[in-house]
Order: sequence, then structure tokens, then C-alpha cells
Amino acid sequence: MREKGFSNCVPIGVFTNVSNSNPEGSKIYDHIWISSRTHNAFSGNSGVIRENLTSPLIPNGWSWGGVVSDHCPVWTELYTGKDYDSADLRIIPDTSFTITG
Repeated sequence: MREKGFSNCVPIGVFTNVSNSNPEGSKIYDHIWISSRTHNAFSGNSGVIRENLTSPLIPNGWSWGGVVSDHCPVWTELYTGKDYDSADLRIIPDTSFTITG
């Protein structure tokens, strides 16, 4: 991805997996990759959600309360140029970006 000009929003070295035996994680599974154009809209804020990822209905070995998945949700903050609080829905031209799949 880096060779194509993309960068990762989740900081290097942040683990994105979880288990009942290791809630802090030990592997890097998931990323949010953005293009150099989209990087202009990146606020620098991102993270990994580790709370409330278990369910009392999921087995955990011989008991209950297992994790839903070993992949943690990851998030990032992008500026869109929209101020929803003031009802200003104009897009600021210098923060335009595209997301491709």
C-alpha cells in the first residue's frame, strides 16, 4: 500500500487484536489506509476500540463471555469541511478527498 502512495492512520505498533487472555492484544491485523490526497483531511486522531467486545452468549473455553471477534474495530477522524452544529453544510474546497474501494 505504501508503494502506491497510501499511508496508515493507525499508528505503527498499535495492536488491533483482542482475546480474553490478552485484552491488550499482540498482533496488528487491521488498518485504515488513506491516499496522499485524503491525508490532507486526516486530523491525526485514530484509535482501536477495546471495550465491550465480549458477549455473555459467546463461549469462552468451558465458560461464557467470549470475544465477538479477535479483530478490534479501528477508527479515524477525517475533516469533511462540514460544520453540523451551525448547519453550515458547504464543503471547503481545500479539504476535498475521495475514498476508493
